[in-house]
Amino acid sequence: MNEKLNYKVTSKKSSRKNGRRKQKHWWNNELSDLWQQVKNNENLYLQCKGTKCKQEQNSLRKKFKESRKDFDKKARQAERQYNAKQRDKITSLKTNDPKTFWDEINKLGPTTTKQEIDCVNLENGSVSYNPDDILKKWKEDFSGLFNDTESNQVSDEFLESTRKLIQEWEEQMDSLKPETNNIQNEQTRNESELILNSDITLKEVTDALKDAKTNKATGIENIPNEVLKCEKLHKLLLKLFQLCFDRNILPTKWDYSIIHPILKKGKDYRVPLNHRSISLMSTVAKLFNSILSKRITEYLDSNELLCEEQNGFRKLRSCIDHIYTLYSILRRRKDEKLSTFLCFIDFAKAFDSVNHELLFAKILSIGITGKIYKVIKTMYKNLHSCVKVENMATDWFAVERGVRQGDNLAPVLFAIFINDLALDINNLNLGIQMCDNSKLSVLMYADDIIILSETENDMQNMLDTLHSWSEKWQLKMNIDKTKIMHCRKASMKPTDKTFNIGHQTIDLCKSYRYLGFEICETVEFTKGVKLLHEAGGRALGAMISKHFSIKGLSFPVYEKLYYNTVVPVADYASEIWGFKKYDFADKLQSRAARTFLGVGKRAPIPYLTGETCWMEVQLRHHLNMIRLWARIINMSSNRLPKIAYLSEKKRTGEIVGL
Repeated sequence: MNEKLNYKVTSKKSSRKNGRRKQKHWWNNELSDLWQQVKNNENLYLQCKGTKCKQEQNSLRKKFKESRKDFDKKARQAERQYNAKQRDKITSLKTNDPKTFWDEINKLGPTTTKQEIDCVNLENGSVSYNPDDILKKWKEDFSGLFNDTESNQVSDEFLESTRKLIQEWEEQMDSLKPETNNIQNEQTRNESELILNSDITLKEVTDALKDAKTNKATGIENIPNEVLKCEKLHKLLLKLFQLCFDRNILPTKWDYSIIHPILKKGKDYRVPLNHRSISLMSTVAKLFNSILSKRITEYLDSNELLCEEQNGFRKLRSCIDHIYTLYSILRRRKDEKLSTFLCFIDFAKAFDSVNHELLFAKILSIGITGKIYKVIKTMYKNLHSCVKVENMATDWFAVERGVRQGDNLAPVLFAIFINDLALDINNLNLGIQMCDNSKLSVLMYADDIIILSETENDMQNMLDTLHSWSEKWQLKMNIDKTKIMHCRKASMKPTDKTFNIGHQTIDLCKSYRYLGFEICETVEFTKGVKLLHEAGGRALGAMISKHFSIKGLSFPVYEKLYYNTVVPVADYASEIWGFKKYDFADKLQSRAARTFLGVGKRAPIPYLTGETCWMEVQLRHHLNMIRLWARIINMSSNRLPKIAYLSEKKRTGEIVGL
């Protein structure tokens, strides 16, 4: 596997020849002949234009005009026929073939061109367009990211002691028991062992294949999931997976992944590390890892080993749960004229920076031992990656840090790695007082973290704990994106205290986008809702361009696009802010209705509602609130949204905030 991937540079030919017909899907051979005839008649007329024979000029001019008129008529007819066929086709696909339906929809309207990586910023500040320089720089930056050797005395000493601890634990693996109150006896230990290390079953393989998505990019093996779904391969895959699991031997190709970089929003594409690293690995390996991931998830859930504050990558948990919990606390404390201090934490390249040895220690510490531990350790022993840059690829380089984004196992491993950060902060017994006499000090959604406190001093104490944890476990803080917010009534002055992480000062902010919604220091929703509807307006604009590209979609298709591409954007988190009416929310729906009906801005709202039969916007928001309320009241008593809801209800004696 030392050879370079077989990608090569291909030059793109830019030519305007046949540009007219390439842009028109309805162009056909008849139109090509007519267009050629128009050009020939035009040339004959222009050649005769300078002669003195007026009669011949007029004859050629008339012939040219007639041919052009005939061409225009046929072109309009071909366009109408094509658009009618497309409308009928899309309408039929709406219910018969949803995937093809969306493929056809995405072809409509103006095409968005991806930014090509044609140059790179070099260390000396210059910009190079040389392919060799581009590949060299991309390899250096990503190799440096996944093999970071920077350390400090604290992390070095801790890492050395962790290595010794791992060695001791591995030697006594058979008798190892995790330090948790939930696993106290041998029976529970045996049940956990059964969950993690029992033989892989055919049902696990078939379930994993059902969850495997089709039409997805493949890894180095170029085996798509469609092939693996063949029923005749199921038992063969079972034998392969069981062999890997029992003997702790994995195919060499499973160690290799191709990184497809995805540019972060608003970043310079010429800087390699401004891209997210999505690893395309073997689809067979991903299938195997999905089985391991399900087992570990079941083990963590049955033994309640993940902290309640972590919602990322967990079933029946969502971003909305955390947004509701946060706003419920902020509203309650604002009404009581109390300040709340928030720290929005941002780790630099969190998934890509996980130290493998420290990860293994955390896996062992929660009782994940035996064959499943050994196979995880083996799969992270000899990782290699290359970066695909357009139609080129870098040389392979070793990967000694990070969990592979794109791997089914990566989310649960990262959740295990970061879990004790919440435990360390909770042990301080600071944070916000809740109705059950507990204190909420942190909210986590994967690596999106908020620390909450009632006072400035409490916040600084928790930041000190955060700094110690990040130094010890070798996750770097992105101090530029880490912010402090003082939430309060508008009449109160903001804090003048300086907050630090180590020797670095954290800036205060007035608003911060958390899990897709803008949080404001005055605990008002207007700014966040307005930003959502601006994004909804852009989504509606894209939808309208598709509508007009084929001279009007059918109403069922138009309605489906509206409810699937515009409403989810504009109504995001309306479960929390939907109790208030916003004019710009109504205007967005009115604009969508007016566009389809072809009426002006003066058209009355009752007419638009009656013609489209669309639900009133605020009623839609209220239904979302009721759905959230129904979810919350059915949650277990230890869930944070339930505790926040009961705290609010206890204070007011009524359902508030839903």
